[in-house]
Amino acid sequence: MFNTPFIDNKYEKMFKKFKKRIDKISLVVPAAAVLILFSIYPLIYSFRLIFCKWILSRPDPPVFVGLSNIKSILLDVRFWNSLKVTLIILIIGVSVEFILGLFLALLFKGKVFGRRILVSLIIIPIMISPMVIGIIWRFMLNPEIGIINYFLKFFGIIEPIIWLGNVKYALPVIILIDIWQWTPFMFLIFLSGMQGIPTTLYEAAEVDGASELGLVRHITIPTLKPIMFIGIIIRSIDSFKLFDLVYILTRGGPVNSTETASLYTYKVGFNFFNMGEASAMSYFLLIIVTILAQMFISKREII
Repeated sequence: MFNTPFIDNKYEKMFKKFKKRIDKISLVVPAAAVLILFSIYPLIYSFRLIFCKWILSRPDPPVFVGLSNIKSILLDVRFWNSLKVTLIILIIGVSVEFILGLFLALLFKGKVFGRRILVSLIIIPIMISPMVIGIIWRFMLNPEIGIINYFLKFFGIIEPIIWLGNVKYALPVIILIDIWQWTPFMFLIFLSGMQGIPTTLYEAAEVDGASELGLVRHITIPTLKPIMFIGIIIRSIDSFKLFDLVYILTRGGPVNSTETASLYTYKVGFNFFNMGEASAMSYFLLIIVTILAQMFISKREII
């Protein structure tokens, strides 16, 4: 009356299917647990702290204060100054990195003697930890034993320049170091993008009498636009996260002239122990970065 082998076979298939699902879930669960533990939970908890007053150095638990923390940071002159410093580094640094990276990519697009060795040397700065870069440059810029002032003596500048302790020099020096470190990043993504442009486009344009400048203007740059936008977005977000280099070199000084938004947020949280305001500042920066990224994406879609 019942086909037992058929039923057994059906349940066996269901069991195997269920086992496969369990196996897949078991692979995802550890990664999901780590993500929730170290990313999602802190994000939610820090959002809660925006509306609370919590002084980390005191044993008192967080106390709800409404929008008081948001009002405090909006009236905080030092926070707006740190935001201005961050924007200056972003605008000048990313612009110069973009131009130099594009120039180097165009230079190395064709056949260059020792191309592999030269490219390897150019990309060294992005392979070094920012902390190490900060320590190296701190020694190089030292007014007494630094190699920079030593070489300046050959040009008649005997009086040692205090590069990191002078308001006039500190921020430009940090911008130059940032450019030195991250121009290779722009160079690499632009060079990679150029390798993907079909040579037939250049050959057809050359047949029509296009000059080298015309090839760059009408083929290379339009084709690279998506990659250019990606590079600008990544570097812009990185500029808002600039912390370690400034912390090693100047600690935000002199007179807060190099204090970035990330560094000031760190100081509010772990030097002044005001976790509520620090959380509010973090989310304020997150909103700015999100709007900035959305603007670039929208512009790219329009183009």
